[in-house]
Amino acid sequence: MESKQNTQPACIWSKTNTLKLRVYIQASASCDKVIGLYGNCIKIRLTAKPLDGEANKHLIKYLAKCFQIKKNQIKILRGKTSRSKILKIKNVSNIPDKFCCN
Repeated sequence: MESKQNTQPACIWSKTNTLKLRVYIQASASCDKVIGLYGNCIKIRLTAKPLDGEANKHLIKYLAKCFQIKKNQIKILRGKTSRSKILKIKNVSNIPDKFCCN
């Protein structure tokens, strides 16, 4: 049986300064850190535990700090209960080097 690989990139710019970002989360890590590409996602380690949405809240807080934007500019589109998530980040003026997908 042949497996299909998802060939979509880890991040996609739109014309309205909106970033769609695919992430893979490792919760309960020793520190918060962007690891780099992991398949077609950006792997991020978080210190928060994956219970009761704590890791999701922590992820949004961490990304807001990285991108220097408000937390309400970040929304989880898919994967609220999964390690793999698709995020929408609005009004991004520049992407920090650690998130560069190319």
